[in-house]
Amino acid sequence: MATQKLTKSYIHVPKKEPFIGLTVGQQLYKMAEKYPDKEMFVFYVDNERFTFKQMKAKSQKFAASLVSKGLKKGDTIAILGANHSEWIVALYASIQLGILLVPLRLEFPHSTIVAIMNKLQCKAIILTRSPDELLDRACEYFPEMKSSPAEQLKSDCCPHLQFLVLCSKSAKKLSSKTGVYSYDDFMTLGNETDFSKVEEICQSLDIDDPCCIYFTSGSTGVPKPAVHSHHSILNNAMTGAFFRMGVDNFNCNWESLRYMVGVTLSGIGTVWGTYLPLARGCATIILYPAFNAGIMAEALQNERVSIGTVLIHQAYDLLNLPNIDSYDFSNLKLMGMGGSIIPNELRQKMKKLVQYTTVIDV
Repeated sequence: MATQKLTKSYIHVPKKEPFIGLTVGQQLYKMAEKYPDKEMFVFYVDNERFTFKQMKAKSQKFAASLVSKGLKKGDTIAILGANHSEWIVALYASIQLGILLVPLRLEFPHSTIVAIMNKLQCKAIILTRSPDELLDRACEYFPEMKSSPAEQLKSDCCPHLQFLVLCSKSAKKLSSKTGVYSYDDFMTLGNETDFSKVEEICQSLDIDDPCCIYFTSGSTGVPKPAVHSHHSILNNAMTGAFFRMGVDNFNCNWESLRYMVGVTLSGIGTVWGTYLPLARGCATIILYPAFNAGIMAEALQNERVSIGTVLIHQAYDLLNLPNIDSYDFSNLKLMGMGGSIIPNELRQKMKKLVQYTTVIDV
């Protein structure tokens, strides 16, 4: 009797839940069908909310536009800016096509940004709607975007760069230039053929294909890109010890959880916030573009946040709010703090804020 030859194997410690055996894009399609009208992302400062179905539709439109521009599996595109919905839309769009999104940090100097884009041969860059000076920085980095007459943007410092997507309100001033698109205009480039290709490509991807890139801190030189597969990133989000320790303690339903991201989307620390809704069906509340302790306190209360992560300086600012006792944090069950060694005094203060379990360092 003929037997099928196995080409891959995963060692899996016996437990209640198996690994997710889908790519991130395939899991997005699955969750959009399972929870079409359930809230997936809340961009608190921008007052924008997306259900699973809405995020799938939005990201597919962006993906279709990428297809129309000739981008394909294995290509790279960069994104620079603060936490806004276009960040997640671009990420999910690229993932459906096997395109790697390169997250550039705002604190990177010009030389580092150029070095990274050239090393990874980025064909496009998306600039989010804030900070306000981002467009001026882009004009300084890529002066050709003001005058390039060719069908495709020609950049002296980044020869692989083909086009830019500008998400700020002032983008219309430059979007008439060839190779420069406003976010709204770019979303309309895809046609029916491009849309059909998006789903076809997404379904053809393998769980071991490259999914996304995150950078090391750069403490010993230029930040180094680390590539993660669909399998590793999605199952990291599902099985993260930080969540399991807390959720198991208070025996809460995963789908009812509301997780707050207190840090930027460009770091590996936000893997849970970015992919946790796909892995667990819960909602993610995203705070940036800029940290404000008062806004964080409001979000924890108004969005009924049950789990959060913050950096140490954010924790100090939150706990030192003069009116901290006036907020209702009764839904908050778990808070992760990280970025450095956690002083015991800070740990004890945070435990008084978190109702049902201990603070976990991340």
